[in-house]
Amino acid sequence: MTGFLLDTHALVWWSLSSARLSKSASDAIRANPGSVWVSAASIYELDYKSRIGRIPPLPVPALDIVTAEGFLLLSVDARTAARAAAFAGAHADPFDRLIAAQALQHDFSVITIDRAIENFGARVLW
Repeated sequence: MTGFLLDTHALVWWSLSSARLSKSASDAIRANPGSVWVSAASIYELDYKSRIGRIPPLPVPALDIVTAEGFLLLSVDARTAARAAAFAGAHADPFDRLIAAQALQHDFSVITIDRAIENFGARVLW
């Protein structure tokens, strides 16, 4: 399977039509309908951080954003969770670890500004 997995910020920036999303990331999303995925980890991250005040409140639940944009949902399974937990290194963000593990598990490129995800072996497009 090949495709693109949006990092959480890329999902937000796409949904807001933000200029913070790179042109190559925007072009890849636009050119590959049916091949753009969003992790269940991102859904949790956005709704949780919004609820506790770490990010501004979302106008709608993250799942509604994914559905409205026509992106595909990617669940976190036990094999992927174990792979994410086994990553070495100092990158402490558990959401990034899960996204990197999912990208490796499914042969996706991660659309992210965070080049540290490459340290886990995942391909990054930005």
